Amino acid sequence: LVDVLLTQPDKFDELYVIYRGKKPTDKLLDVAEMYISIYQSESASGTFDKDRAIISSQQQVGYDGRLKPETMIKRFDEECYNYCNFVINNPNKIIIDEENYNKHNRLALNAKASPYLQHIFSPSSNLIVLFQVEIYVATTRFSGKALIDCIVIDLFNRTITPYDFKTFEGSFESNYWKFKYYYQEAWY
Repeated sequence: LVDVLLTQPDKFDELYVIYRGKKPTDKLLDVAEMYISIYQSESASGTFDKDRAIISSQQQVGYDGRLKPETMIKRFDEECYNYCNFVINNPNKIIIDEENYNKHNRLALNAKASPYLQHIFSPSSNLIVLFQVEIYVATTRFSGKALIDCIVIDLFNRTITPYDFKTFEGSFESNYWKFKYYYQEAWY
């Protein structure tokens, strides 16, 4: 999300959608996700029945079997229905809540305001900045493609500098080894 906000903000609406309601929590979220799955598999064939899908979802995820069906349907309608409807009506998009959007947007804005990245987000006239650049590599042993976050071309110094922003929680060193960033580093 931070990478998109930094390097392709115009693609945000194509990839993400913000859910501004209250998302179900814990086991009710499991019920909601199962309901969505049932809806997606049955709605095209016309066999979808909302109440049956709610009860089936409850049973499949093992949510409080002591509840009477009418109580479960009422709870679902109060706590899950709006979220499920939102997900169903936003297929192929990554759904984020408003709190996460605000957090990641602040991170992106802080990165853009950083004095260390000023040359990227407010470049001088001798710099060309390209975002999300596809790089193709072929050797005698393998070929591949990479998508680098940013390339800065300095016309005055005649240099090309690749940047791949790393947004993570925890230790960068730990992530470096865990996600094998050293391959990426060597490739670039």
